[in-house]
Amino acid sequence: MPQPLAVQRVLGDRPFAEVGEPRAVAVDENRGLIAIGGHLGSLTWVGAHTAHEGWAPHVLGIYDRPSLRCRMLLHTEWPIRSLDFHPRQPLLAIGTGGYDGGWHFYGEVLLLHLDTGELVSPLADSREVRRVRWRTWRHGRVLDLALAPPDDWEYGNDAMRIGYDAMVVRDDWLAVQDNEIADHELDGPLRDSDIVTSEQARAAVEALSTQWSHRGPVWAVEHLHDGRILATMDGAGLECWLPTGELAWSVVEESGRQLVVAADRESALVAIQTPELTIDIARHSLRDGELMDRFNPVGVVTARADGVFALRPVAWEAQPTTVFRADGTEIGQVALGGFQLASYSFPVRHASALYFLREPGEVVVVGDDLAVRRLFDGAEAGPAVEVGNSLVCCCLDSTVMRRRLPDGEIVWRLEVDRRVTALEVDGSMLYVALNSGALLGVNVDTGELRWRQELSVHGQPTTGLSLASPQPGRLLIGTTDGRILDCS
Repeated sequence: MPQPLAVQRVLGDRPFAEVGEPRAVAVDENRGLIAIGGHLGSLTWVGAHTAHEGWAPHVLGIYDRPSLRCRMLLHTEWPIRSLDFHPRQPLLAIGTGGYDGGWHFYGEVLLLHLDTGELVSPLADSREVRRVRWRTWRHGRVLDLALAPPDDWEYGNDAMRIGYDAMVVRDDWLAVQDNEIADHELDGPLRDSDIVTSEQARAAVEALSTQWSHRGPVWAVEHLHDGRILATMDGAGLECWLPTGELAWSVVEESGRQLVVAADRESALVAIQTPELTIDIARHSLRDGELMDRFNPVGVVTARADGVFALRPVAWEAQPTTVFRADGTEIGQVALGGFQLASYSFPVRHASALYFLREPGEVVVVGDDLAVRRLFDGAEAGPAVEVGNSLVCCCLDSTVMRRRLPDGEIVWRLEVDRRVTALEVDGSMLYVALNSGALLGVNVDTGELRWRQELSVHGQPTTGLSLASPQPGRLLIGTTDGRILDCS
């Protein structure tokens, strides 16, 4: 059986990369440990909501203080709000939780046994825990908690900042079991919650390493013929890496989401999600990143391999989709109906035509004459790749299918257990990245699963969000933690 890929080099690597954006930090100088709770970012943007289901962005990293090497990486159900090492026992208290957006505050306390990796959830009921702190003067017998109200019914918007203090006492916290702490032990005075801000967490991480910088998920990665590597990501609309592995230049933007390299390899289109949750479309020179042009109207980019592209507005109501030549001049407009990010995102790699989802599941193609022609039904919003006279795409029943063009006849189907984040083809090998961190190697001719591997860097798991194969046997993987893996 063919072997999975091995990571040959890592671009964008840095200390604490595994945890993404820091939300809480604790340091134990005696044990030589650092704990960082972080957020790996959302897999949703205004142009797509196809990979989010089942995604676990809340993560805890345990690091060695002298080397900054990650010893342990764990995912939590809710955002991590606060961390504190026990003053005597090998134990880390973790406060987690958040508002559900409509009524309740959910979360839990977690106790991590540092020697074994065991996690204990001692609260009997779900509560958002905004702060955890051990009292050192009683030998660590007392754990102070700052808790959100159970809901916002009584205090309204003030519930976001006020809560209850609780003092929980145990003689031996290593012996505490799941669901042991009852509600009556959490009664305490109401006051302003002592909340750790993201700015405080960032400052704490910067103090631990001057080499740290936040890099968000890499939404797209591409390779140029001269060996340079391009990427777009949260925090960088476009960046360029030299063949030596050095960063040549970076265009600072809020949130890069799509990247389309022009056929002449002299420029690239970048779709940026703005803080107002709209899209900006810009063309940049690949020599130095200089801005060459901005486009209006704007929308999600759909492109052909020869450089022709279209911009589809992200609006519920029907607005025309504008088609452009490779040089950026407008060809005309077509009617495709409204756009829903969960139902219509359909980026196709190596496309010889402009493919869209006109209705949920219905694949259409727009020709040079701007006529819209129906191809087949049964596709799902998400990544796709053109292979010969067929499309490999996601389908409605948690499968990846190869569909023959133009009638959509099913060549093969492969069941997958998680949402697909990216597809790429390399000769007879189809790569399928899942939001669980798995990477699948599939025979593109038969649909046979040839191998499956869990992606990892320096022994810790990561998740691929974008794929590009620059040459046979080589794969570039843009990860959710801001790194680019060069694999073979």
